Parts: sequence; structure tokens; C-alpha cells
Amino acid sequence: MRQRTSILTAIAFLGVYFAVASCSMSAKNSSTSESNVDVTASVIPDLQLPDIPQNLTIPQERAAYLLAHYWDNMNWADSILIENDYFMEQNMSTYFDLFNHVSKNEISPAVNRMIEQAAVNPNAIEKICSIADIYLYDTQSPVMNEDYYRIIVESLLKSKKTSDYRTIILQAVLDDLSKNAVGQKASSFIVITRDGKKTELKKLLNQSGRTILFFYDPDCEDCAMAESLMKSNVALNSAISSGDLKVVAICPFSVDNKDWKQHASTLPETWTIGYSPNGQVDEESIYVFRSYPTIYLIDNNGIVLSKDIKYETLREQI
Repeated sequence: MRQRTSILTAIAFLGVYFAVASCSMSAKNSSTSESNVDVTASVIPDLQLPDIPQNLTIPQERAAYLLAHYWDNMNWADSILIENDYFMEQNMSTYFDLFNHVSKNEISPAVNRMIEQAAVNPNAIEKICSIADIYLYDTQSPVMNEDYYRIIVESLLKSKKTSDYRTIILQAVLDDLSKNAVGQKASSFIVITRDGKKTELKKLLNQSGRTILFFYDPDCEDCAMAESLMKSNVALNSAISSGDLKVVAICPFSVDNKDWKQHASTLPETWTIGYSPNGQVDEESIYVFRSYPTIYLIDNNGIVLSKDIKYETLREQI
């Protein structure tokens, strides 16, 4: 990740042009080599940013204006520019970072404006889709944000400017994003617990505090690492002891019962361990799993507070 001057500082103290924090390369492996990036950067001009009115002195107001007018000087019809990964990823990641500095209700109109401008070139719309997917929806991206990604997906679908193929994909993604979203009640399902009892998730949730819903695969190395870190987390264990926090670890798909029991025996007695019979949770897509482990944080009313979070994020929220 290459870093430029932070957007917030730039908006507050600079006038017309400024640099911002951004990722120069994709969160996935980029097809552009480092040497090609340097050459491309030397021949492709920077996107000319709009003049921010001098009467806008509050940082958030300046950020909102820049977000709304960020692409005003972009030549979306220039296919060579659109196909330049370095240029597009630099500017799209800068644009995404601006989302962090404005109120949420200002993002959607700005995205609608960008898509309307880009619609002169079908390749530009496709490029927006692919970069947004990599930066905001890929579970390996350090800046993944489903809320932001959903805004872009909804705007793209509303615009009706995407290809039939891309529209089908985006609609499927939107359906997935809508399941167990932050602010919604977490879907319940049948669970067989470690002691062989049949129950439902809603009955296992912490009624007096928060619940960590931890979906895992017994053979997953990343799951094992997260389990180890959680088991040794002093704050987490303290919250469990006080009743403020509960860990419910569920294997969501069909597995060999003997193997599952063997793995379950390695997990703390203070955790509630179970599995989904016949892999119902996975088979019926009650929850969407794009990577393992998949971690949710749920409040005492069963409302999703955070979803698809990494252990590092969970640790900060405990």
C-alpha cells in the first residue's frame, strides 16, 4: 500500500489540489509489474481535481464538494485512460477514501453522478465495477467495506448502464449483501450443540450482552489461528466471565461428525460450540460465506452490529 498525504489534512489546509491516502495496487495480485507502473505513471497525467470554493472552510464540507465533483474533469470516453490500471486504481481508491470523510447520505448522490458521467463508455462502467469489487468487497482487501460497496452496487443497478451479464452478478451480490446486514436481526437456524442437543441460534445468543458468532471450518488454518488468538485474548475472556460477551462457534456445513467432535473438544469450555445439521446454513445460504472464519458481532436483541469482520477488528470492538 502506497500512502499519500491524508485527505482530511489536505482538505483542511490545502486549496485546490492535494494528494490523498490510497492504494496504488489492487488488494489482489495486480497484473501490472512495478516497472510497468513506474513507466505508466510517468506518461499518464494526474486527474485534475476541481477547485474547492473558498467559502467552504469546514473540512467535511470541502470533502463533500470534492466527492461530488471529483470526476468533473475526467474524460470517461478515453478508453486508453480507462484501461490504465495504475491511473484508475489510484484515482478510484482516492475517491473511495473520501467516503470516510463525509456523511453517509452524501455518498450515494456522488456515486450516482460518477456513474452518470462514466456511462458514455461501457468499458468505464465495467472498470468501476471491477475496482470496487477488488477494493471494497474482497475479503482480503484492507479497506473492504460492505456498506460502501452496497451503495455502489445499488447505484449501478439503478443506472441500468451495466451489461446484462454484469447486472445479473450485481443483483446476486446485492441479495447476498442484504442477508444479515448490519442493523438487521440475525437469522436463526437449527444447531446441534457440543453435547448433542438440538436447539436454535436465537436461543444461544447472549441475552444480557453481545455475542460473537464465529463460523468456522475445522480444517481451516485461518480459523485455527483466529481460534488461538481468541482463546488467549485477556479482554475477551474477561468479558465472557462477566457475562458481557458470549462466543457461539458454529460449523455451518455438513462434516464428518467424528472429526467435528474431535475439533470441538479443542475449543474452550466457555464457548458454545455447535454445527448446522446437513449443512443447512451453507446449503440454503442463510448466511453468506466468502471466507473462513466468518465473524459476526450481535447485540443482546439479536441485531447484527458487525459482519464479516477480521479478528483484528473484533479485538478493537470487544
